[in-house]
Amino acid sequence: MVKIAIAGDVHGHFDILFAKAADLGADVILQVGDTGIFPDPSQVDAATRRHGACQEFLPYLQGGKPVPIPTWVIKGNHEDFEYLDSVKAKGGLIVPNLRYVPNGSIIELDGIRFGALGGNFSPRYFYEARPTLQRRRHFTIGELDALTVAGFDVLLLHDGPYNPERRKGSSVLTDFIRETQPSRVYHGHFHLPYHSSIGKTKLRVKISPDVLIESNNV
Repeated sequence: MVKIAIAGDVHGHFDILFAKAADLGADVILQVGDTGIFPDPSQVDAATRRHGACQEFLPYLQGGKPVPIPTWVIKGNHEDFEYLDSVKAKGGLIVPNLRYVPNGSIIELDGIRFGALGGNFSPRYFYEARPTLQRRRHFTIGELDALTVAGFDVLLLHDGPYNPERRKGSSVLTDFIRETQPSRVYHGHFHLPYHSSIGKTKLRVKISPDVLIESNNV
């Protein structure tokens, strides 16, 4: 049985991420975007700077601190996308125990297939085969199709399905969840916690690693 901490939108607060996951007794961390991976401090965007942890990634990248818990991250809409593309080209490993998972990929843990779909929705770029660098924060229809073909049990998103109460999210993701019916969906982006469901699928928005799931309970 694997204990998995789900986290979202840490925006560079790596020390807190690992400390909270350790307190939960997690074996693995799955981070659903806006992780705050900026190897060049000059490239940190304004949204990440506002969260005040722009430099916490560097000691891990440079080897001053080891990543203590195996951590898999998907992209958010506030990342260094050029750097993540270079990591993807090299197989996804950032440093030992820290791995980037491109959209349309599957993470398999203890027999559970987690589908990865980072970034947020844009009606303008959804049908692009490959958005330009400035627009790589968005996911595409091809990446949804890749997940459908691969098959998955749990869906990891950055953006979420449309939520009428908060007037956030994407109806495209609502339809995708309704069609594929994973057992659970975890997403970030909203910065507000909530629980919901779409058909048989349970949804939970994540803003910190305060949920621990066990592989035999997914």
